Amino acid sequence: MTGWCHRRFGRWLPLAPSWSRLRNNAAATRCRRKESTRCWWNWLWPVEVVPVISAAIGCAAQAQLPLTHRDAASAVSFVAGQCKGLADQDWSGLAGNGRTLVIYMGVATAADIADKLIADGVSPAIPVAVLENGTRSDMRTLRTLLADLGDMVEREKVKSPALIVVGDVAAYALAQDALAGWAAQMNNGAEMHS
Repeated sequence: MTGWCHRRFGRWLPLAPSWSRLRNNAAATRCRRKESTRCWWNWLWPVEVVPVISAAIGCAAQAQLPLTHRDAASAVSFVAGQCKGLADQDWSGLAGNGRTLVIYMGVATAADIADKLIADGVSPAIPVAVLENGTRSDMRTLRTLLADLGDMVEREKVKSPALIVVGDVAAYALAQDALAGWAAQMNNGAEMHS
């Protein structure tokens, strides 16, 4: 157990309730659950680990979007869309034929993400779903193509929290098809130039 853990919990425990629950989600995937529970146990504090689902699983379920599907994808990867050096990240092979890519925190960088994936060889015509306010009563699911992702996020005024799902499985989502808005915008532009 680290000194940080001793100091932090040692000060806090006298003020704490008689039991605690640790959520078994992101912390567990980052290998912190064992460290946290060991720290509590060393203070002789009872701990119950409650399994929960990740945001990606919950949001996809509500949107009726399978992250894997026998006809579309056998693998799924999860990445952060706001990371230092996004352009330097190696995402080749994470999205495309037979694969699904789920991007957390990608709304602000959606256009850059689309450009990056296309530059890494992902088809601009691959379906993309954006799951805004997932698992909430005001959840909104939008579907478009990778080439339109950045424009769609801006056009539809998508706000965080939102997940971006890139892959053929996005076509299965119970979603508002944002392609109609894109097509109308493209047609209006063509009419203005003719």
